[in-house]
Amino acid sequence: MPRYDADPTSLTAVIAVLDKGEYELLIGEPKGFEKAKKNAAPGDPLTAGVRYPQTVAEGPEKGARTFYTCYIHTPDALAFAKQYVMTALGFHLTKEDEKRFNDQYRGSDWSVDPESGGVGDVWREVTGKRVIAVVDTTLADDGVTLQQKWIKFRPV
Repeated sequence: MPRYDADPTSLTAVIAVLDKGEYELLIGEPKGFEKAKKNAAPGDPLTAGVRYPQTVAEGPEKGARTFYTCYIHTPDALAFAKQYVMTALGFHLTKEDEKRFNDQYRGSDWSVDPESGGVGDVWREVTGKRVIAVVDTTLADDGVTLQQKWIKFRPV
């Protein structure tokens, strides 16, 4: 049997909740998912999307880990996911850039396989890119836990 000499003290296990401000984030490998909503009743639709790990790339919080979830199960959710992908790929959130983005990526592989976690080419193209995120904090539904509030994204 192999022997493992893992040292978990050399890394961070904490998912950061960043203070209000702007952060340059490095985007990691995406993973597709599907799950029931919290407090879902039997028969309620599932949520689905793509989750990206992110690392703060610059500044005092450099190295802090966080996640962004692109939900895709409703048209409104997919619109927010599109904003994230657009800005990560260098497009601004303008009518002109959205048209260029649509022309470039229409018909591309946008698939998500929640069973394997696999995602299509466009979702993976974001890996290794950087984005500027404007964030704040808010209380979770439990009224106690602080969570990240994503305000907007823009290209680096």
